[in-house]
Amino acid sequence: MLKTIKCDSFRTPIVNFHAGLNVIAGDSKAANSIGKSTMLMIIDFAFGGSSYITKNSDAIEALGQHVFNFEFEFQDKPYYFSRSTERDKFVSCYDSDYKVTSEIKLSEYTSMLKKLYGVDLPEISFRDIVSLYSRVWGKKNYDIDKPLQIAGEAATNAVIRFIKLCNRYSTISSLEAQIKELEDEKSALNAASKKSYLPSITKKEYDKSLKQIVEIQAEIDAISADLEGIRSTREAIISKEVLELRNIKSGLTQQKNACEDRLKRTRQNLSSRNPVVQKKMEKLSEFFPTMDVSRLSEVNNFHSSISNYLKDSLKKAERELLAQIAYLEEEIQKLDAEITSKLNLTDTPKYTVDRLLELAAEKSKVAQAVEIYEKKKDLDESLSKAKKDLSEIKEKILAQINAMINTAMVELNKSINTDGRMAPVLQLDEKKYIFTVQNDTGTGKAYTSLITLDLAVLQTTELPFLIHDTMLFKNIENNIFEHIVEVYQSQSKQMFIAVDEISKFESNAMKALEDNCILRLSYSNTLFIKDWKKVTSENVS
Repeated sequence: MLKTIKCDSFRTPIVNFHAGLNVIAGDSKAANSIGKSTMLMIIDFAFGGSSYITKNSDAIEALGQHVFNFEFEFQDKPYYFSRSTERDKFVSCYDSDYKVTSEIKLSEYTSMLKKLYGVDLPEISFRDIVSLYSRVWGKKNYDIDKPLQIAGEAATNAVIRFIKLCNRYSTISSLEAQIKELEDEKSALNAASKKSYLPSITKKEYDKSLKQIVEIQAEIDAISADLEGIRSTREAIISKEVLELRNIKSGLTQQKNACEDRLKRTRQNLSSRNPVVQKKMEKLSEFFPTMDVSRLSEVNNFHSSISNYLKDSLKKAERELLAQIAYLEEEIQKLDAEITSKLNLTDTPKYTVDRLLELAAEKSKVAQAVEIYEKKKDLDESLSKAKKDLSEIKEKILAQINAMINTAMVELNKSINTDGRMAPVLQLDEKKYIFTVQNDTGTGKAYTSLITLDLAVLQTTELPFLIHDTMLFKNIENNIFEHIVEVYQSQSKQMFIAVDEISKFESNAMKALEDNCILRLSYSNTLFIKDWKKVTSENVS
């Protein structure tokens, strides 16, 4: 638990904390701008929050960069840390003599706190656990209609975080990982098909392909029968190794054909002639006496020089293509020899072997298209089933969480609303949630319900602490707040609250608040030694 916070800029240099309820008390006039909310922000800062930096920039501007030292205690062992406003993304670790032993990243610090608090929730970070329930003015996480959300956050994300906090996410996570794997596989197949790396066929083409495979196989069997029943001959011809060689040969043949086409176009370009001869230019001058024939000659000479350059390039391309075609022909001949060697057929007519190879290759191509179609179909069916299973499991888990939280709120409500008013109800859905304050639209009841929800979460989950600021209590009836204090006091986990006008409450509640007061603030006893919010000759311009 948090034991102390020290800061040289505090009017009270060391603030000590204890288990259970910790009260920051305002004065009897409910004075503002004395440091109550700021102190709660600093407590949140000690737990790894960053709102103090963003929401309390006026303090940093007035005081300059400053440092907070924190002491925690777990299983009777002290742990010492410090964190500055200047380097707030890092935390220093100290020994008992306050000598720095190491500096760690803020993420490492919060992970350490999670471990020290014994929080065993692998799917959620420490800050995701505690940030929402540090309800301090300025953090915008106290909307009574959206108590599971921080301002601007989607309800879906809030529901997922709450499921994780309730330690029910592992099964969902496993199914989501399975769905992602299936979707990635489907995307890979679709992308490969789109780029023609893999064949893609429709249902109609699939049915046609099944018939085509049967027909091809029938012809293969017929040819094999003509080979005097030599089974090994057919198996050799359609073996995987021979088919691979055939595919390689097919690819090389396509390259050779492409090179030959390019060679043909290159030679056509080399043989084309369309010079602008001098005689024709002189003829033109007869019709256009003002035409500058010498200028046309210069242009013609320029074009001739370009043509000569292009001719050299085309001749070079011709030589390269001839060399490439020769190389491909040689490779094709080698493959033919290797295929013949592997087939080892001396008496089988070449056309028979070629036909068997052609049929086997065609069957392999069609069979691959069928296999890819069936693979996509299986993936779609698996995805559909996995998504249905996920939806059913989520529905079951959400029902369990609803029951757990609502049962806890009913019990807490008996202690808080002793006049019989109904408990709030939480209804979690897969993509949204509803928090209902039943039969009462008053602001006080709404905030009472929010506090009831937080206490239910504190009791039923591994949430290690609560922080509640004064704005939650402003509209709550005194007698109801007194019951809330009793519930606060009965909890073993730490709670940090800011309260004004303690003296107005009944004796039991007033005594509980006084006994648990760890810091008392007023206009004359502000949190910091410097009160920059007062108008003085120094800050009046």
